[in-house]
Amino acid sequence: MPAKTDISAPLKVLAVTNMYPTDSKPYCGISVQGHVEALRAAGIEVDVLFIDGPASKLNYLWGIFRLWACLLRKRYDVIHAHYVYIGWVARMQIGTPVVVTSHGSDTLGDE
Repeated sequence: MPAKTDISAPLKVLAVTNMYPTDSKPYCGISVQGHVEALRAAGIEVDVLFIDGPASKLNYLWGIFRLWACLLRKRYDVIHAHYVYIGWVARMQIGTPVVVTSHGSDTLGDE
């Protein structure tokens, strides 16, 4: 029998992305930031794990350990991975469902 869920508790989402605004790149990933803000405005609890893969491909490997650390600190209802490489990182765990959104060249390639 499945565990009962408290429907009064807000949904907890971990958004994992390799594109998110920073001081040095304030416009990078503003679509992801907008999505996070829209979910928060709807009453959903959202944390963001930014993995700077474009800076170094090794960051994806380190991102797996950072993801595990996040999951040890807090339980999430779902992980929303933005971009395909991040989807691979998000799948390096068991127990939390993953939704992957591919954006732009992830889907269509570079034109």
